[in-house]
Formats: sequence, structure tokens, C-alpha cells
Amino acid sequence: MPQIEVKLLSPQPGSLESYSPRLARLHDYWIGKCTGRPLPSRADIDPLEMREWLGNLLLAGFFGGIDNYRVRIDGSNLIGHGGKDHTGKGAEVLTSAEERDLIVSQYKPVLDTAQPAYF
Repeated sequence: MPQIEVKLLSPQPGSLESYSPRLARLHDYWIGKCTGRPLPSRADIDPLEMREWLGNLLLAGFFGGIDNYRVRIDGSNLIGHGGKDHTGKGAEVLTSAEERDLIVSQYKPVLDTAQPAYF
């Protein structure tokens, strides 16, 4: 599996506008849901409000460490690209060390910094 560059997002609203207005709108939505916390809670997120981005999003909930997570939303474009729907699943479905390393390389920076990221 190829390495994927993880780009953490600035905590400043509007910081992505010149790069990608669509990504900037998603980031501003996310920051608005944080309400003074590093990350929004699950209760703060309404998938219906995120219609514009849902096909390209994977939202995961973590319960302790990097190996204890559940995919809450796996976007249809991601499923189409990867061939598998991971909604409701966690690390138990990873079938190889390479796949596990890829997931850890994507999720760990987000957990370590409490900042959203894109790939």
C-alpha cells in the first residue's frame, strides 16, 4: 500500500479558502462544532448538515487508543475507491500489517494533536 501524506488542518476558520473552498467550508463547519473544545463530540455532528461532503468522509470514533475505534461513517466515494464498507467496523477487519500501518499513519496524528486532517 502506498504511503499517504497526512495534512493536519489549522484551527483557524477560513485558513483553507485559497486551497479549496469546499474543504474550507467543511473545516469551518467542524471548527464551529468544537465550541471551545479541541474536537467536537459525536452529539455535535449531524450527518444531514454534512451532505456536501459525506461521500468523501470517513468519521471514526475512538475509545482509548489507536486500536480501539469504530467507523461511524464511511463515504460512498471512499467505499467505491477501496471496495469495502467499513461502517460500524474497527481494527478487527484489518487483514494485514500493511493495512494496519496505513490506518495508524492516518489516525495517529489526529489523535495526537486533536486536529482534523485530510489525505
